[in-house]
Amino acid sequence: MAIKLATIRRGGTTRCVRIDDDRAVDTGYGCAGDLLRQAGWREIAAHADGEAVELDGLDYAPLVPRAEKVICVGLNYADHIAETGRPAPTQPTLFPKFARSL
Repeated sequence: MAIKLATIRRGGTTRCVRIDDDRAVDTGYGCAGDLLRQAGWREIAAHADGEAVELDGLDYAPLVPRAEKVICVGLNYADHIAETGRPAPTQPTLFPKFARSL
């Protein structure tokens, strides 16, 4: 089963939540990055039973607010490839985004 995570702003801080249909359940971590660094994070997230809030009106924050780097995939959808006038790549086009550039 896939687990959907988000980091939200709530009460002057950030919280990592598990997204369940129409609600967000607090996992007990400040951001998704903090949770993902835990061994067994899937089990922790799946069994989290913190405060649940409606998805409507959530203030989403960056998933991992203090990421050192982000590896991006470029030219990953047909419309964008067509816009560039380039042929579709045969392999993924990857490029980094480092913290100072975000």
